[in-house]
Amino acid sequence: MDWTQTFKTEAVCRIFAVSKRNIQYWTEQKLLKPKMKTGKAFGHGGTIREFSMFDLVIVGVMVGLRRKGLSLIKVRKVMPYIVAKLQPAKFDGIRLNRMRVKVRSRTKKIRIVLKVRDILKRIETKTKRRTR
Repeated sequence: MDWTQTFKTEAVCRIFAVSKRNIQYWTEQKLLKPKMKTGKAFGHGGTIREFSMFDLVIVGVMVGLRRKGLSLIKVRKVMPYIVAKLQPAKFDGIRLNRMRVKVRSRTKKIRIVLKVRDILKRIETKTKRRTR
């Protein structure tokens, strides 16, 4: 897996089966921080978001938490802690592969465990299909 590879919004939407609007909203709310490229060099005056492999892992965690039933408000509260936990292993695929994201709620009996390895496998399989 190439850790220097970047992905556009369309690719991220395809990989995780989310809408472009979700990605835009999460970026506007500063839950995601992709590189932003603007200008007429792209054939239009709009903005292009480029997501790194680490950004894709963060998107995968967010999508996983949302699909497990966490509200966006709760996801917003836990994401800084999750990003801080994942940050040291940002470019170390082996360490990142072994990590788990655990979320517990005191009010509800919620315990969510997401394996980063599963997110990385999803990214790899979805991107391989397109390159063949």
